[in-house]
Amino acid sequence: MRRRPFTMQDLLDNGEAFGLALLVHVLIAASLFLGMRWSFERHVPQGTVIQAEVVDVSKLVKERQEERAAAEKARQQKAAEERTRQEREKREAAGKAAAEKRAREQAEQQRQQEKAEQARHERERQQQLDALRRQQAEQRERAEEAQKQLQALEEQRRREEAEKQRQAEAQRQRELMQQENSSQQQAARASKEAKWIDAVRSVVTQSWIRPPTARPGLSCTVSVRVIPGGEVISASVVQPCNTSDEATRRSIINAVQSASPLPYRGFEDVFQRSFNFKFTYDG
Repeated sequence: MRRRPFTMQDLLDNGEAFGLALLVHVLIAASLFLGMRWSFERHVPQGTVIQAEVVDVSKLVKERQEERAAAEKARQQKAAEERTRQEREKREAAGKAAAEKRAREQAEQQRQQEKAEQARHERERQQQLDALRRQQAEQRERAEEAQKQLQALEEQRRREEAEKQRQAEAQRQRELMQQENSSQQQAARASKEAKWIDAVRSVVTQSWIRPPTARPGLSCTVSVRVIPGGEVISASVVQPCNTSDEATRRSIINAVQSASPLPYRGFEDVFQRSFNFKFTYDG
């Protein structure tokens, strides 16, 4: 069992007990002294009478014991109150320490939460920055790709334009050649047609029997319809014609019919089913 430490109150209580014991011994000694003196005075010749009072020591001791008990009770009550106070202070100190601990823990938790929130904000900001950088990179890539496509389209346009110009120049050259060939062909055809008409005119003139009324300087247009092979279907004198002599006009028609079939072989490519030629007579 742990021994309680010696306090000032214990010193005072021990001193009081010692004083009380000393007082009891003094009183006992005084009583004995007074008793002896009283006995001695009984044998003393008559003189002055001394009266003595007997003190009840037990009562005094009891009173002192009661006082000591009351003092002890008061001391114990005071000690209990002190212990209660100390325990209350301990509880208050423990509660204060617990409150301070909770406050520190809450502060630490708050700090950790703030730190976590700051870290989260930092991550979100970094993610936003990364997303912005990716977006900018994608925009640059799209811009570069668009520039490449634009350059490719421009190059293709230049090639197509050059090809169009080349084709247009080639077409123009072909058209010029065709025109030239056509002109040549037309000239050749016209020359061959002229030869065919001259051949027709020649055989008709050879077949013409001049009537007496025909006069030199005769010039009439003859319209002829033929079929392939040169056979004449019909013939007529049309305007212009510088004679109104019916016999002369009839002689020209008869000459065309007599010359049938008209020249055909060698002139197939310039042959015409209907054509006109000029019949003349100069005398």
